[in-house]
Amino acid sequence: MVPFQLNLLTYAALLQQAQQQTSRILQNYTIDARPDAPSAPPQSSRREEQQQSRSEEESQSSRRQEESRPPRRQPYRRCGFSLEAPKFPAQVDRSQQGKHPILRYAIPGSPLCYTFHHLRTNSTYEVYRCTGCRGMGTNTMIAVGVTVKMKMYININVKAINNIYSHFSDGERFLQFQTPDLHMYYSTTTIEKAQRFGLYALVADGVHDLQPDATAKCGQLYTVHGVCNDTMDAPLLYAITTTKNERTYELIFAQLKEELQRSGRLDRLRVVLDFERASIGAARKVFPFASVEGCGFHLAVAWNRKKDALGIRKYLRRRFVNRDKSVWMWWNVIKGIMFLPPALHRRVPSLYRPDLPRNHEAYQKCEEFLRYLKSTWYEGPFKGMWNKWGIKDTRTTNAAEAFHRKLGTLLECKYPLMSRLLEELKSCNTNAKGDFLNMERRPTDGRRLRRRDLRRREKILKMMAAYRSRFERRNTIRTSTNQIMKYCRKMATFVTSKTN
Repeated sequence: MVPFQLNLLTYAALLQQAQQQTSRILQNYTIDARPDAPSAPPQSSRREEQQQSRSEEESQSSRRQEESRPPRRQPYRRCGFSLEAPKFPAQVDRSQQGKHPILRYAIPGSPLCYTFHHLRTNSTYEVYRCTGCRGMGTNTMIAVGVTVKMKMYININVKAINNIYSHFSDGERFLQFQTPDLHMYYSTTTIEKAQRFGLYALVADGVHDLQPDATAKCGQLYTVHGVCNDTMDAPLLYAITTTKNERTYELIFAQLKEELQRSGRLDRLRVVLDFERASIGAARKVFPFASVEGCGFHLAVAWNRKKDALGIRKYLRRRFVNRDKSVWMWWNVIKGIMFLPPALHRRVPSLYRPDLPRNHEAYQKCEEFLRYLKSTWYEGPFKGMWNKWGIKDTRTTNAAEAFHRKLGTLLECKYPLMSRLLEELKSCNTNAKGDFLNMERRPTDGRRLRRRDLRRREKILKMMAAYRSRFERRNTIRTSTNQIMKYCRKMATFVTSKTN
């Protein structure tokens, strides 16, 4: 019985202790619950307050950073595309580096197209940009569907563009000929006035960075100018082409010839071109009775390039140590040969062999240049079209090249938009009409040349007139070889040394 009693006593003591502890806990809880007593929040509420304070500090710091940063760009507005718009298949070309393709979309019924090059690669797509829009600082939005042939969806009305820019403000037609590969623009009134004021020379040249960007790699803007009585030159025809073959030039010259024949006869017409075989062949077919001549400037540039390629330049320049006077004198005779009468070319020893010793280091190079001169310019495709003896003016295609430089200044960019180009061409035609009106009022007014160009022309004419009496005698044997070579060296000062 004793162990049981002991256990009961122990249990009673423990129970009493438990009751005392519970009473103490209840007493403490009632004291803490009073309003005047400070409250001690539990551990979980403290953590929440710490997190809240941290979030407030982070938000304040982020606000400060955003205030210090520049304002963000507004997101680009995404334009929607109508899949019912005309579809244009893409021609995929290889870029210069060969990494990304170039997309060209030809517009039906027009020689133009859109050309897009790779701009950047995003996370989910690639961005291409129109090269013409890049020059203008704008963007052309397109949607490209990745199919067997990539297609572009764009809303464009070719007929509306033609109706706007195919006529002048007075109703006269400006767009006279149109094919997918060729557009020709001209005014019949301007051509009639050129014939009335004594048109005697045509100057034609092409430029490869002023045509619309759509005209592929071989496209160009080809212009034909008319020279009237040595008083003025005016643009007569503008052609936008995608090809540069002989057939294209035949269409251009044939269209111009038809308009010229309606206004009058073509007597003693001169056609001055650069040395492009396709244009030369077309001009000879369309104008069989005209004098087809080459540009003197392009001739000198071709000779200078060949001279530099053979390594003769170092014997001619003063700043080079290897400068040789004998090579310099031989080269000046060759340069001035274009102003010598063709009948006297056989009297020039420098055309048969260099005026150098055979053991000279430049002898083989000069001999190679003479072989090039004979095969290309005396017996090749340019035979008989580069001599400038007796020609008073229009020896080069400077009239067309100066017009192209002026047009490029007006456009302020390369590969302009079609609308911008046609606007400038129409204004140039209006200026040409104004020049003809001034000629009607003041017939004595001539072309205003720069002072140095005027002096250069006067010196050339004076030099040819001084030797004319000697060179045009019936018995040319009396003219010594030294006189011929001296004349060539003097005329060489009027030939450029440029290579481009």
